[in-house]
Amino acid sequence: METVTMQNAQGHRIIVAGIGPGSPEYMVPAARKAIEGAKYLVGGRRALSQYAKTNGGQKTCAVTRDIDDVMAFVREGLAKADVVVMVSGDPGYFSLLDALRRTFDASRIDVIPGISSFQLAFSRLALPWHDAQLLSFHGRVPKESDLAYAPGKKLGMLTDVQHNSKTIAETLLTYGWPENAFYAICARMSYEDETVERMTLKEAAEHAPVGSCIIVVSSVQPPSQRGDGPRERRGESLAQHDDMNDVSSAGAIEKVKNMLGIPDSSFHRGDVPMTKEEVRILTIAKARIRPDATAYDIGAGTGSLTVEAALQAPKGEVYAIERKPEAVALIHENADVFGVAGRVHVIEAEAPDGMEALPPCDTVLIGGSGSHLADILDAADKKLRPGGRIVLNFITVQTLMSAIEWLRAHKATYTYETIHVQVNRLRQVGPYDMAKAENPIYIVTAEKKG
Repeated sequence: METVTMQNAQGHRIIVAGIGPGSPEYMVPAARKAIEGAKYLVGGRRALSQYAKTNGGQKTCAVTRDIDDVMAFVREGLAKADVVVMVSGDPGYFSLLDALRRTFDASRIDVIPGISSFQLAFSRLALPWHDAQLLSFHGRVPKESDLAYAPGKKLGMLTDVQHNSKTIAETLLTYGWPENAFYAICARMSYEDETVERMTLKEAAEHAPVGSCIIVVSSVQPPSQRGDGPRERRGESLAQHDDMNDVSSAGAIEKVKNMLGIPDSSFHRGDVPMTKEEVRILTIAKARIRPDATAYDIGAGTGSLTVEAALQAPKGEVYAIERKPEAVALIHENADVFGVAGRVHVIEAEAPDGMEALPPCDTVLIGGSGSHLADILDAADKKLRPGGRIVLNFITVQTLMSAIEWLRAHKATYTYETIHVQVNRLRQVGPYDMAKAENPIYIVTAEKKG
């Protein structure tokens, strides 16, 4: 057996740094030191936005589905300096570490462990996890034998939008778990809007789905949890969050209480198209979102409309459906900035995929539909409550006519109106102010008859 002494390995190193569950306060000092000193830095878009240097010559690479590009960046960087790869949670559990080991000699890899979301979730519940079976639904489905009920069994599970808190609860019931089994939904771990909801398995199967969270299931309800309320937030009771329009996130840039038409410059945008401020104002006004509404934002882009909708519904929920990974990251970032992440559920899918599992809604905002508009409207129609509204934004006449054709075919169910909006902004050109036109937008508003 060969033993490799890391300190004596030749050449530059790949340092895989676990950055913990999300909040910087849960990152270990060794990881922070490595990241701050990195000349080449790899990580998810959100991690890079948090930790990458904006100046100083640091080269960065965002992790996308194209892992080959990431490995090429690491290989190029290794020729010149150490490369730091940031991974969420702990590198030892379903991270980029596997791919790095398959591509590079393991003797060149150093690992800095991180606090995993599993650790934090079990700690919030004051539960030991040495006897728990840890499973992941990220891009995989655990074996039936791992999910099947057994007396005394305890599970910790990573979820995604397809395999969410509701669908997993329904699956466990079919695998013999008792209806009164303890079930905890731990979301947004370590952030200011972290939530921990305790309930029975039966209640979870009837609860609105929560994706991208940690599920803890135990065949025996922990005695210390009996009698607790269903939902908690870090360091405060839920009653202290009645006015959810206040920005409480550590990354918040301003108070936005009751604001309609947030300045475009306040959003993180990247290279993703965004619905402009004036169009957002009209869209949200047409939507007439109630404080307790459930809303969908389909083709959410940067999440600007998602945020505006969430601020109008301080006691409601918004489900953002977006197919582009870079846009999904921006939706999370913008929800963080405006303190609404706890009520925004992001689904990475191309609609109508991802809509079937959503709860009934009161409002549907459609900004991007690809070539699936009719299918999206069919899916939305099944979810929209009587009296609910669909507001659609279009740039092209062809897409507008597709919407109108669908609405005319459903005239027994919907009334609708269409407006054409042209916004011009004055720009200073020398001593003069001249109008510069934004793209004209068609806004279609449809209301479902009661």
